[in-house]
Amino acid sequence: MRHVALRALVLVALIAAGTFPGTPARATGSSGIGDSCMVGTWVDQPYVDTITWNGIQIALDGGAGATETITDAGTDITDYSDAAPLVGAYGGAQLKATLRGSVTNQLSADPTTHLLTIQSLTNDLVVRYQYKKTLYNGFLTLPDQPYSVSYSCGETRLSINGGAETAVRSAPDQEVVAASDPPPN
Repeated sequence: MRHVALRALVLVALIAAGTFPGTPARATGSSGIGDSCMVGTWVDQPYVDTITWNGIQIALDGGAGATETITDAGTDITDYSDAAPLVGAYGGAQLKATLRGSVTNQLSADPTTHLLTIQSLTNDLVVRYQYKKTLYNGFLTLPDQPYSVSYSCGETRLSINGGAETAVRSAPDQEVVAASDPPPN
């Protein structure tokens, strides 16, 4: 039993150090962002978000397809042009929120603590809500002060805020298709 526990401990240490065979190399270099693993183009996967509608908290599902471009300097531009709507229910009817426009943030990542600090810079995001065939225009306000969330980054997957938001790395010539879109013919 003691040898099994020791082997497990060594295995965990090898994986954590990134030296276990088959573990992808992780560049942490001295990029401006702090963790060069995050640099690239990422496509958001479906997620759950919560909004307040008429004083009631409502969970909305969806949002896949937004594209995040993160530079070595830590600039993060999220483009919602191809994002699928977020959908939930209120008062027995469907509530749909469609985001369009972009948000720019400054990111600073610490690969040792896995903390990501986010400073909102610009917000050109417009939200169009649809409830019972009526359209409502809205907007999202971004925090004035920097805030930190947990993150993990791998060769093909970026997870932010404990997995509340995940994205996959976009191949350079890959067409971005939102999860709600039918597959191409």
